[in-house]
Amino acid sequence: MRVGANREEIEFMGLGSGIPLGVKADFEFNQETIQLEEGDSLILITDGVIEAKNKDGDAYGDERLFEVLTQHRNNAQEIVDSLLADVQNFSEGTVQHDDLTILVIKWG
Repeated sequence: MRVGANREEIEFMGLGSGIPLGVKADFEFNQETIQLEEGDSLILITDGVIEAKNKDGDAYGDERLFEVLTQHRNNAQEIVDSLLADVQNFSEGTVQHDDLTILVIKWG
């Protein structure tokens, strides 16, 4: 996702096709170039974030993800900390079956 410096812009980049990184050494992935503007963030997450479940079996989901990203975008650490805390709060201690990986690149 690309989160714009203004409070209204969140661009979902979509899902790539292919296999996970590092599984096959000679696999050729599609490449894409995006232009970050001053204040923009590029946020990469694994599916374990949006698929995290709570005690009722409900998934965290895209809508909740976007809500957190709209509220917290001042710096990379704030984005990671806020998103991780919200996923953990949502899941209420439920054991998850996937990793939660969050990478944030902030321009300027």
